[in-house]
Amino acid sequence: MHCAVHCTARPSPFNYYIEPAPDQLLRVSVAVGFRRTRLNYAYLILRGKDLETEQFSDERRVQQFEILKSAQQHVLDLQNWHEFLKAIRQAGFISEAMISSERKAKWLLLEMKVIMDASHPDQ
Repeated sequence: MHCAVHCTARPSPFNYYIEPAPDQLLRVSVAVGFRRTRLNYAYLILRGKDLETEQFSDERRVQQFEILKSAQQHVLDLQNWHEFLKAIRQAGFISEAMISSERKAKWLLLEMKVIMDASHPDQ
């Protein structure tokens, strides 16, 4: 086995394609949990705002944090991450140099779609 940079006997999120920034992972988590991709919605949602009624409540805030927590578990799930990386490989990309910043953002949205499909099969 050849390990140039990273070597582990256990499954790992390490890969040679993409290293998402925390804000990108938060965006995917918000999209999975709330079906919104803009971070300004995350701020409102986590303050307890109901986007339909425009009302804020402490109970709603607690509920929304639980939804985000659950969504983050799906986004950070190692199996979901590996499925996402498989999609990148199947598209023909073999290194990070082949993936632009814009394309990385699109790939993260693909990850979101894969996770949403897996976590909400009835939708």
